[in-house]
Amino acid sequence: MEEPDYKSSKKTSSKNKQKQKDEEEVPVDVIPKDKKKKPKKKTKKDRMQPLPPTPEEVEKARKKAIRVLFLHGLESGPRGVKARMLDPVFTLFAPDMSPNIQRMISYHSPYLQMIAISLALTLAISIYLIYWGASMKEYAYIAVGIVVILIELVIVRYLIQSNVATCMRECVELQTEAINKFEPDVVVASSFGGGVAVHLLSRGIWKGATLLLAPAQHAISRRGFLTGHYRFSIPPEATVTVVHGKEDNVIPLSDSETLANLGSHEQVEFITVTDDHRLSQTLKKKRMEELVLQVHAKHLARGGEGHHNRSDRSDSTAGLLTSAN
Repeated sequence: MEEPDYKSSKKTSSKNKQKQKDEEEVPVDVIPKDKKKKPKKKTKKDRMQPLPPTPEEVEKARKKAIRVLFLHGLESGPRGVKARMLDPVFTLFAPDMSPNIQRMISYHSPYLQMIAISLALTLAISIYLIYWGASMKEYAYIAVGIVVILIELVIVRYLIQSNVATCMRECVELQTEAINKFEPDVVVASSFGGGVAVHLLSRGIWKGATLLLAPAQHAISRRGFLTGHYRFSIPPEATVTVVHGKEDNVIPLSDSETLANLGSHEQVEFITVTDDHRLSQTLKKKRMEELVLQVHAKHLARGGEGHHNRSDRSDSTAGLLTSAN
């Protein structure tokens, strides 16, 4: 049986005592800072506190706070290309005017049905009278047939006027309700919707920032035989930007020039671009966003405001937004 090594155990204990003594003699200032105090562990409450927003997030929120009312064109809709450009950036509402437009141009329109029936009967009677008068050498029948055709043209003109005027009245009423409930900061309107927006401006229903894209107010009046029935104007409180393509073969460029001349240079900005009626090349990427921000900033700089003081919003606005989506 081996005997324990008492000498080695004594050496080890003496070393431990010396080490402990050295540590006790070390001054407090010499102790590293990381050994003085251990950092507190983050609690669950600390981890749940949100980080401050980045400049990009602040700018995005600022743009999203701008409320845009979009008036679509004749062949477009509330979810068309232009509306989809605006929706991710701003708070957008685009009332659907398609049912009103379809009643105007559809074969199921009572006005168009009346026009078709009236034309068919008139042509049949007129052709018979003219043929009968020519064969019997009764020129009075020929004259009667021609008079019947002229009367029919007057009736057709009246029916077309009534059809277009009814559609415009319904669209203006729809957009007036949207303005009162949605309370937009900017109205953006394209083509046919631009014509409706000009009616809103002319009647003083809307007096805020407005972006018009190839507006069709004069074309609607001409094609609806309503020239002279409407007097277009721009309220002095409104700030308007009109964008029109030089290669537009649907709406003449001169129509937008005439509209722009209704206001002062400080009030109305007229921008011509090398593009067609759809302005597809001009409005690519962020150009639409820039135009909206420019007209909004210009309107504020002129001392203008949004539609109302929106400190207290009604629940109906949320309902409008839900129905738009």
